[in-house]
Order: sequence, then structure tokens, then C-alpha cells
Amino acid sequence: MSIKTAEGLRGLKKLLETHLQGEDLQKHLTMADELTPDQQVGPQLYLGLERAPAGKRNHHDFEGGLVTHLLEMWETYEVLKGHFPYLEDGVHVTPARVLKGIYTMTATRPTSALC
Repeated sequence: MSIKTAEGLRGLKKLLETHLQGEDLQKHLTMADELTPDQQVGPQLYLGLERAPAGKRNHHDFEGGLVTHLLEMWETYEVLKGHFPYLEDGVHVTPARVLKGIYTMTATRPTSALC
């Protein structure tokens, strides 16, 4: 694992710890731990967060690119909420909901090493 990816994984866990609490936090930290290494499912190898690119052609096409993409999506939200206050109304949109959405949609999609 590259230093940049290791730093990204630490940053991801820090974001989770900052914005989630209790059972929700534990669930997402466990998911991060379980998704970090590569997973072999039958003959199919799925890359974990340590190695998975975000895409194969368009963006973040490098080892650890998925973690980089996830963190950049969070940074985008941070910038946008400064310009659009309704992006953090505390009821419908909260940092925890945004983080869970970004994390769940990004980190749980299968990334096959064989396709």
C-alpha cells in the first residue's frame, strides 16, 4: 500500500469518527476494515480499498484511486455547502448523511481485478 493510500484510509476513518456515532460509526468502521484488503470470491478477485482504482479510464485510474475519489467527493461537499447553505440544513441534509451516501455508494461497489 502506498503512503498516499495509507494516509487516505486514515483520513477516511477520521471522517467517519468525526461525523458518525454509536452503532452507525461501528458499522462503517467495520465495513472499512472488511473492504480494505482484496477479496477472493470463487475465481473472482475483487480489489479492496487499498488497491482499487475509482475507474478504469476516466478518473483516478491508479492504485488507491477509489479512496482518493471518496475523499475528493467529501471535499467537494465541503466547498459546496459554503455556497449553498441548504446543503446542511441539519434535518434533511447532514454531514453524516452525506458522508454515508458518498462512502456507501463508492466503497461498496465491486471492483473486479479480472474484468
